[in-house]
Amino acid sequence: MNKSYALSRKQQYFAVFTAVVLSSLVVWLVATAATTIGVNLSTGGTLSVTDTSTLTGLVTMTGGSVTKASSTVNAQLEVSGPFNASSTLLANGLSTLTGGFISNASSSVARLTASGQLNASSTLAVTSTSFLYGDVNINGTATVTAASGNLATRGTLTVNSLSTLAGYITTSSSTANAQLHVNGSLSASSTLSVGGISTLYNNLNVNGTATTTAASGNFTTRGSLFASSTLAVTGITSLYDNLNVNGTATTTASTGAFATQGTLTVNSLSTLAGFITTASSTAVVQLNVTGPLSASSTLLVNSLSTLTGGFISNASSSVAQLTASGQLNASSTLAVTSTSFLYGDVRVNGTATTTASTGAFATQGTLTVNSLSTLAGFVTTSSSTVAAQLNVTGPLSASSTLSVGGTTLFSNSLVTATSSATTTIVLQADSNPEGSCIQMRGSNGTNYILYIGPADPGAFATATAASGKSGFFAVWVTGTCQ
Repeated sequence: MNKSYALSRKQQYFAVFTAVVLSSLVVWLVATAATTIGVNLSTGGTLSVTDTSTLTGLVTMTGGSVTKASSTVNAQLEVSGPFNASSTLLANGLSTLTGGFISNASSSVARLTASGQLNASSTLAVTSTSFLYGDVNINGTATVTAASGNLATRGTLTVNSLSTLAGYITTSSSTANAQLHVNGSLSASSTLSVGGISTLYNNLNVNGTATTTAASGNFTTRGSLFASSTLAVTGITSLYDNLNVNGTATTTASTGAFATQGTLTVNSLSTLAGFITTASSTAVVQLNVTGPLSASSTLLVNSLSTLTGGFISNASSSVAQLTASGQLNASSTLAVTSTSFLYGDVRVNGTATTTASTGAFATQGTLTVNSLSTLAGFVTTSSSTVAAQLNVTGPLSASSTLSVGGTTLFSNSLVTATSSATTTIVLQADSNPEGSCIQMRGSNGTNYILYIGPADPGAFATATAASGKSGFFAVWVTGTCQ
């Protein structure tokens, strides 16, 4: 940067004053002691004054003026050549430097007005307002145009504090490292990247094809919506065309169908008008279904399932624990491999009922038990058949006929009693020539049988009973009936 040096007006005043003083001193020395000159004084040589010189009129020193002590000029001082001060140059009034101003050291100016260029070889510090009426050029790389106020720079513009811009247009990449407030439109011809939170107090319009409405927060776009990272939407999202997620998941706008080639993970509540999956699916949290729930294969639930609408299975189903607050119906077999707690009546097609309040079991048809049944008691009001072994630890009562088709073993006493008719025991074979046999074990441990064969009635001694009927004596023989 070229430097030009010019004496300030104050320096020029000082130089003239010094010349005047020196000239006066010379005159005074030549003329004798203190002298007052009332007319013009002109000297062709040196004027030396050893004491104070007071010049009340115009002093012109064409040769120059040099003073070795402090000097004061109370009126205007004009210097046509260089104006130098070895110490402080103080001008209390306006200084006009038409030739320029050059300072070789640090200088402080209360107010400086420059009609031409203002150059600083080092730091130019201005502590108050600066009025620049011409262009500002910074080493040829940054310019402020006076006519328009435009600021142009070839390098980086760094502002460490608050900047208030009536408008801001950049033709290349720009970075704001701190907060950026925009009161009007914010437009980007290319990429607008925001690394932190963006607060938009009005509508956001993207080239007329995408809009965010400030009053409602709604976001509308006519084209594709891309997110390289997380896209978070806290309200309703309306998509009027297909939604494609990296080519692996698609939502079709015309049908609303959603298809994905990978896993669909939903961390919060999902409300589905319907849900159909053609492969294995896992719900790791609660699943609420208001309509039918169908599974073409296995439906596995690892925790509690609450079916408020009911449960219908068209095929074989296995349940680890099933709690039903209403009716439990089975169109086929209902198999329970563990304990069942039934807190209401059990009704089997209207023909068999178990009453919850009493535990009584009633059936209008046949009760068939293919395995061991342990009954605290057994009362039947009609004909009953036990096709297998029947073990009775207490009394066995029959209001009518007790028919036993196989061997009957009484481990204790056999008592028959009635108050309305003769007690009768009938032993009868199903057909002839088989007969009936009674087998008893004596106290000696020997088995005895009473059997009546075809020839026995005429072979033994006969007798006549009180009723007048004849009979014969029976004989017990050792042996077994079978």
